[in-house]
Amino acid sequence: MGNAGDDSGPRPGMGRPTQQAGRAGFALQAASPAEVDAAVQRAQDAGYSVKTQPWDAFWGQRYATVTGPDGVNVDVFAWLDR
Repeated sequence: MGNAGDDSGPRPGMGRPTQQAGRAGFALQAASPAEVDAAVQRAQDAGYSVKTQPWDAFWGQRYATVTGPDGVNVDVFAWLDR
């Protein structure tokens, strides 16, 4: 087997990975709904792409998605008043 980062081709018994293989998603809980808005604004000001602007989701969270430079989505959320 190759070393980490070695993209020399498929390994025995494995096909070549697809573009989406090995992707991870992350979710970060903010302290408050206002902090979701502030965190997304800071990310946008730093040049990150905002995939989903903050919104009050029907499941009871202030929710947004920011995409990092590597294409990984990071969800930022906080519980709305219950």
